[in-house]
Amino acid sequence: MNHKPAVLMLTWEFPPNVVGGLSRHVYHLSKQLVELGLEVVVVTAKTENTLPYELMDGVHVYRTGPLQSHERQFLKWIKDLNLSMLQMISTIFDHHPIAFIHAHDWLVGECARVLKEDYQLPLISTVHATEFGRNNGIYTELQKAIHNEEYQLVHQSDEIIVCSSYMKEEIEQVFQYNKQLTIIPNGISVDVKESNLPYKPIEYEQTYFFSVGRMVYEKGYDVMIQSLDYLPDTVHFVIGGKGPLLEMYQRKISESGLDKRVKFIGYVTDEEKEIWLEHAVGAVFPSSYEPFGIVALEAMIAKKPVIVAKTGGLKGIVKDGKTGFHFEPGNAEDLAAKIRHVLSLHDQGRSLGEEGYKVAEKLYSWERVAEQTKQLFEDLVLEHTINEVSV
Repeated sequence: MNHKPAVLMLTWEFPPNVVGGLSRHVYHLSKQLVELGLEVVVVTAKTENTLPYELMDGVHVYRTGPLQSHERQFLKWIKDLNLSMLQMISTIFDHHPIAFIHAHDWLVGECARVLKEDYQLPLISTVHATEFGRNNGIYTELQKAIHNEEYQLVHQSDEIIVCSSYMKEEIEQVFQYNKQLTIIPNGISVDVKESNLPYKPIEYEQTYFFSVGRMVYEKGYDVMIQSLDYLPDTVHFVIGGKGPLLEMYQRKISESGLDKRVKFIGYVTDEEKEIWLEHAVGAVFPSSYEPFGIVALEAMIAKKPVIVAKTGGLKGIVKDGKTGFHFEPGNAEDLAAKIRHVLSLHDQGRSLGEEGYKVAEKLYSWERVAEQTKQLFEDLVLEHTINEVSV
């Protein structure tokens, strides 16, 4: 039996269950940590057609608990999921020498807190986003409940990881947190594989800018649509992603007569996303709230000029005028001006894309992210061991 210390990763989503960027983040981080010599055990929610256990790229993946999708049962299935995780983990300890816990966001917070207390293990939590930030405040009972869960996880963790300086400030202010936080950015896969798909997923020969994200208000796609009022008819948008506002956006562009200029294409695979980026003039990410902005990095890896709202982690990733351009959040006219500017660049636009690729490759590789995370793990385990000896 392998007795090297293991890290227990807790996450509500993990491939093939991909709802947002969290799933991919935990997958790539776990895989890279294994390559660095760590044993990684992931416990996550079981969804349809997934196995209760599998060894995925060296990562031990355990799945448990029913996943309900009805919002009125949202907090209930979170509670049930955490209880199911606790039951499963009690048997996992018999097979894996868990040295510490790494929780990803509040949805697994209850499980993480109980494990820390029961097994006296150090707890690291990565906060990927906050309910306060997503909604620009706390207004409903559901939001209040989520905010309270986040608060408890943050204050009961031994270490907090955030993805950007923007998120560091948000955690400090929203949760009155005055301890040290560690900034470790999200990573990006720099090896773009040759595609086996057709030239394009669907025929679309016009000049277009590409975007992809979850169809929710804070992603800013209403601003992107509005910017067409200030752009020539030759400019088109292709927008990928699914979410609760997808049908509303599709209906809006149809009623406005913009359906020939904007295409909401729904869910796209990673391979399809790469193809859409490859043939785009540039990429646009108009989010009003974006703690990091992994999609901007993906566009930079594709060597495309990137236009982002000057907010959150996006403004830190994209250097205005060097690897892309900023526009004022919510300002459709300013976004249109930046789009016109990119269209006028020609060869300079390609230079922007090349510079963006260099930055993404150097600073945001998963190897670099995993090395920083592993160092934090080792420091925390050493500190925990010293404290135990001192008692």
